Amino acid sequence: MEIEFLPFYAWVGVWVGVYSLILAALDFAVIIKHVTRFTDEIFSGLISLIFTISAILDLYQVHLSLSLSLSLSLSLSLSLSLNEYRVCLYSGAAVHGIGARVPTRAEGQRDRQRDTCA
Repeated sequence: MEIEFLPFYAWVGVWVGVYSLILAALDFAVIIKHVTRFTDEIFSGLISLIFTISAILDLYQVHLSLSLSLSLSLSLSLSLSLNEYRVCLYSGAAVHGIGARVPTRAEGQRDRQRDTCA
């Protein structure tokens, strides 16, 4: 199947534009209240899974190309992944503050109602 890239890309842009205009004209923005945090978490999990699989495949390619012993390869991989986890954990603590409390759903709704009423 040989499709030229630029015409296909242009038609995708036209379709997205028409679709966006229809959604805006019919005021589909009110549906956003039905999209929950669950949807965001599923999408984040999918992205994490893709990156994890990609990293595992890259490690496997390095293992094959360097002809390392399996135990050395696994120990290097484990130490690198644990260090990366530690960096992510501490950077998250730096952003949110150590022991930062995430507001509950009811508190968030109450804050939004207070902001809209004021």
